[in-house]
Parts: sequence; structure tokens; C-alpha cells
Amino acid sequence: CLVVERRTWSAEHPVTHVRFTYAAESHTLVARFRPQG
Repeated sequence: CLVVERRTWSAEHPVTHVRFTYAAESHTLVARFRPQG
């Protein structure tokens, strides 16, 4: 499975905390990176 954890902050205080869990057989993870400069 793939777990994505996300937090949102306002100043120095946490506002949200979410954990998404995805079944591995249902999703494909793809990433693209491009160097800057």
C-alpha cells in the first residue's frame, strides 16, 4: 500500500493532519522531475 501524510500549518500551529492510504493493486505511482536552471 501507499500512505501519503499531509499537514497544513498556520504560523506555527497545525491546522489539519490527514493520512491517505491507497491499495497498491489499485494505483500506479508516477513521478517526473525536471532540474531547475
